[in-house]
Amino acid sequence: MVFWGRRGKKLQTKSMTESLENISKLVRSKKKKNYVGIDEDKLSSVYPEFKTDLEKTAVWAILKMSY
Repeated sequence: MVFWGRRGKKLQTKSMTESLENISKLVRSKKKKNYVGIDEDKLSSVYPEFKTDLEKTAVWAILKMSY
C-alpha cells in the first residue's frame, strides 16, 4: 500500500501489487507534480497528526482491498 498527500488534505492510497518498476514510476510522477519526500523528523514537525491520519486511512484502504 502506498500513501501520499498534502498537509491538511486527506491521504491518498494505492494498492501496489505490481513490480518495483511500477512503484518507481508512481514516485517519479509524484515528484514531477512537485511532491517532495521528507524524513520522519521533518514530517513530525510539519504534520504532527500524520500517524493518526495514516492509521485511519490504512484501515479503510485495507478494507477496500479485501473486496
